[in-house]
Amino acid sequence: MSEENFKGFIGGRHAERVTSIHTQEQVRAESEQYPAISEKGVDATRERSLDVKKTLEHAPKGTVFFFGGTSEEQRTKSTSDVYGDTLRSLYAGDKDTLVFTHREIDALHDEKRGVANTVRAIEVFIAQHPDKKVLIVYPLFLKEFSLRPDFRGKEAPYHLTRYSNALQPGGSAEHEAVEALMRSDGIEVAEDGSIALGPTALDVAKKYLVGIKRLREFAQEYAPSRPVMVGFVSHGLILDALTSYLANQGAPNVAAFKETGGKMIQSSEIGTVTIENGEATFEYHDKKYHVNPVLLNA
Repeated sequence: MSEENFKGFIGGRHAERVTSIHTQEQVRAESEQYPAISEKGVDATRERSLDVKKTLEHAPKGTVFFFGGTSEEQRTKSTSDVYGDTLRSLYAGDKDTLVFTHREIDALHDEKRGVANTVRAIEVFIAQHPDKKVLIVYPLFLKEFSLRPDFRGKEAPYHLTRYSNALQPGGSAEHEAVEALMRSDGIEVAEDGSIALGPTALDVAKKYLVGIKRLREFAQEYAPSRPVMVGFVSHGLILDALTSYLANQGAPNVAAFKETGGKMIQSSEIGTVTIENGEATFEYHDKKYHVNPVLLNA
């Protein structure tokens, strides 16, 4: 099956964080192996890795799956690493699916002495195994998957922006913040009565599509004529704009959000889009939605 007949992406929220959303102070114990996320979060992500494995097993032979998109936040990068390490263990001894983890690629970088040589070595490896599925997990920052600068400040300590606080005033629930974003025209009234500007839910969803396209084009460059999937880890609220967009034919709104469950995407939760023979399907919260493939173009 050619790359024109199958492609897709998996996007999810980072594992449970160890700091307060509002104060950035540590509120729970940190995993010893994975910085910025909790052991509970590690366990949940390991369990979710089984869903990623299921998706990859459905993909045709020769698929290259690059799980590489993150924001600049360490919790997204650590979550990506949990997926990589867990899938490495799940595929141990599997001759049909080959896995490169973050640590293995870093070791290859030290051996090859440079980024260009490392990338070239992986490209050659992919080409030498045309009938194998190849999973590459390496966290790369893409600005399209970030909360900054619209929802968090650009400078430390990266507090919530005035726009974020206008969407979720102190004491309001997570789902109320998502609903506020769904209703927003990008102009909100801050707690002090001033105007706070930010993106609409549609703006956010389309920004994600740009990032997904960039990630896929990067992967496809090193795996020409191969089916390609990509994966990324990002954040709640902004991911809800994308899931509502996908579930409602490109129109993220409160009704679409409620259709997907009416709750902000939880830590370690994922959604999957596959495009097979021109038909696009979005799977999220145990539901399937048919998506017009045109809506997936950035």
